[in-house]
Amino acid sequence: MTVIAVANQKGGVGKTTTVLTTAAILGDLGKKVLIVDCDSQHNSTSRLEEEESSPPYCLYDLFEDEEFKLSIAKAILPAKSSFKNVYYIEGDARLAKVDSILSNRISREKTLKKILAPIIKHFDFIFLDTPPAINALTINALTAADKLIIPCDLSKDGLEGAKLINKLASSLKKEKITSIELSGIVVCGLEKSNSNLVKDLLSLIRREFADKVYNIEVPATVKVGESALAGATPYQLFRKHPITKSYELLAKNLI
Repeated sequence: MTVIAVANQKGGVGKTTTVLTTAAILGDLGKKVLIVDCDSQHNSTSRLEEEESSPPYCLYDLFEDEEFKLSIAKAILPAKSSFKNVYYIEGDARLAKVDSILSNRISREKTLKKILAPIIKHFDFIFLDTPPAINALTINALTAADKLIIPCDLSKDGLEGAKLINKLASSLKKEKITSIELSGIVVCGLEKSNSNLVKDLLSLIRREFADKVYNIEVPATVKVGESALAGATPYQLFRKHPITKSYELLAKNLI
């Protein structure tokens, strides 16, 4: 069993696409996968639900439950049928209030880890899809996870966001709050252009993270947007496209 936080302080770098596509591939490979939507924008949830779902409670309710009396098992839903062996815990807009509800709690950074504890052994992989922010949800995800994957687009902001997340994870590990390890950086939105800008940004990413940059470069493509509109992933709709091949390599790296 492996818990993986997928994080970057910048939005729009490919976090949700990385989570959903990799999970779909692992599910097809026979792995039992849980996706925990930790983002108040709940993009993972909207792609995974068959229709408007109404679970007894969502992730926010589990955070709000200070004495951990709610059964997390009742919050776990099967994803739509196109996601084989994939389950999820629903996120919603109320997650924006998690910082407030945790503010006065002891060991608040370990809340998600405690929430997941009863069911963790029942899954091969648990993906934590995090918000584009340094907040209580992100810190909880990094504390609960064994591994960290950082999607990074070819922008200065994307690189700075990746550096901030890695620095935060390293700090939490140094303080013995987590044992998380950086699994790798996934370069997303790679343009075909061999422009100096593309080369310079790739060079900066590799200089910063060295051998932690996966030898996987996810191409920029409209297939990502088309898949999102269809409520699916590139893997499910465009099996032979280079973006699918990239995520298949990532999934095999995790097994």
